[in-house]
Amino acid sequence: MVSYGIAKARAMANRTDWNERTEITKAVITWFDEDYEYDLEIENEDRMDDEEFTAWVEKNAENLAKADAEENETIFEDIDRIDFKEDYID
Repeated sequence: MVSYGIAKARAMANRTDWNERTEITKAVITWFDEDYEYDLEIENEDRMDDEEFTAWVEKNAENLAKADAEENETIFEDIDRIDFKEDYID
């Protein structure tokens, strides 16, 4: 078995862009009710590719925000924005 450090060193030696590639790891849906603004964080736990994850979040954002509103015992009004967070791929 090869250690993480050795495997990473081998990958870095074979790729010139090893520290330049990113992946979307999280979406933050900002929604609001009558009085406040809320941030709902959705992790990319299934490691979907960027296009698939963004499409899934955009398609389901309203339902996810409504469920979060119910959990917060408030009434969902609308979504303000969706931000996607990226991390570098080792």
